[in-house]
Amino acid sequence: MADQFDEFRETLGADKVDTFLACFGMGPKYVPTPPKLYVCPRCKEANAVIKELHPDTDMNCMALCCPDCGYEEER
Repeated sequence: MADQFDEFRETLGADKVDTFLACFGMGPKYVPTPPKLYVCPRCKEANAVIKELHPDTDMNCMALCCPDCGYEEER
């Protein structure tokens, strides 16, 4: 695996380091969790997700977004 954590894998053990990195969303043991899906009010498909509208700001606006029909509702 050639990354910046090889030194730690050699001294602490690969299993410990990979488990630690998985806690932060990195490394070979990391398995992303799928997003929770909601029913879209427009097309009635259970494929809508809640996402942040302005992720690079501190506005904290959330919206229900459906990728099938393009529906977007601020929450």
